[in-house]
Amino acid sequence: GVVLRTPILESFEANAELGGRLLLRAENMQRTGASKVRGAYHRMLGLTVAERARGVVTYSSGNHALGVATSAALLKSSAVIVMTSDAPLAKVAAVRGKGARMAFYDHDTENSAHVVARISKETGRFEVPPSAHSEILAGAGTVALELLEDAPCPVDSVAIPCGGGGLAAATATAIAMAEASPQTRVFAAEPDFFDDTKRSPAAGERLSNPEGQRTICDSVMTPIPGELTFSINRKLLAGGVTATDDEVREAMR
Repeated sequence: GVVLRTPILESFEANAELGGRLLLRAENMQRTGASKVRGAYHRMLGLTVAERARGVVTYSSGNHALGVATSAALLKSSAVIVMTSDAPLAKVAAVRGKGARMAFYDHDTENSAHVVARISKETGRFEVPPSAHSEILAGAGTVALELLEDAPCPVDSVAIPCGGGGLAAATATAIAMAEASPQTRVFAAEPDFFDDTKRSPAAGERLSNPEGQRTICDSVMTPIPGELTFSINRKLLAGGVTATDDEVREAMR
């Protein structure tokens, strides 16, 4: 009754070019325009009334921020969003439009986790991380459950846009537990120079991304895989794929 069951879209032209069927789960049509509200709302739903009254804090460059801000409004709580000082103005305006307060930091000289921890300690707010919590992942996993139920054909592979790796971990877990789809493989899709989730399993440890890099895919511009998500993804992901910014622009066109 809170999140939407988004449709699966298909392009016959794309199918003909690929020689197969490409199904697109349209979470861009989700409430807030992204899947992130699923995990954020599920996590905040688990807080007591007193805990919600203290409010929440999180870091996000956009989609998770909107999910948390929207959830806070629905549950009569409040939210502080930690965001980079160069975040797109449209995202800042959208989050403020949901009633959340902003706290900006410098991406090159400060650590978002440290900023969130400081605000939480000073204000008593509960952190609602983008992925590093089991209830966040449980909410995110409903994307995969609905996909398997609604897909018009067996699903061979699923490619998940990947920043911290939460949606990938949640999807891989849900599919691994779904006895009806044992053949489905899950891949992390990342921008060039931000392929930490792809590189880390082979190394057996969390590898960080090079400093000073940028990508137009700003919502998945994360420094290193999260501990919780890495522990899941290293076991359940089939691998990773990457795209350059030019390839992303061409796909958008």
